[in-house]
Amino acid sequence: MRFCTEHWSQLRTALTERGLMVFVSGDGEEAARRLVENEFDPLMMAHNALISNLLGAGGIETMLVVGDGCPLCHALMNCGCVNPETCSYATWINRAADDALAVARERGLVVSS
Repeated sequence: MRFCTEHWSQLRTALTERGLMVFVSGDGEEAARRLVENEFDPLMMAHNALISNLLGAGGIETMLVVGDGCPLCHALMNCGCVNPETCSYATWINRAADDALAVARERGLVVSS
């Protein structure tokens, strides 16, 4: 599963708006190292939270159905909502970014406002 350009951009924008992009790894190798060493990377944290939530909502078969596609696009297209823009899935990016901000605050990386 891989987020589409639109959803990946929305996630990065949400983190930028919260002042968290300064903590994002410079490349995949650094992100992997940080993950192993339990270091803070808000982009990977939010990404993993979204994947976890989507798998929780759609089950493990979501991985099989979505394949290399965007799991959030899949969820929004199959939610059954009359208006996918007001679907709860549409709020998940901002919620994941808010959770990353809360962790940054807990770790003293950013000041609470």
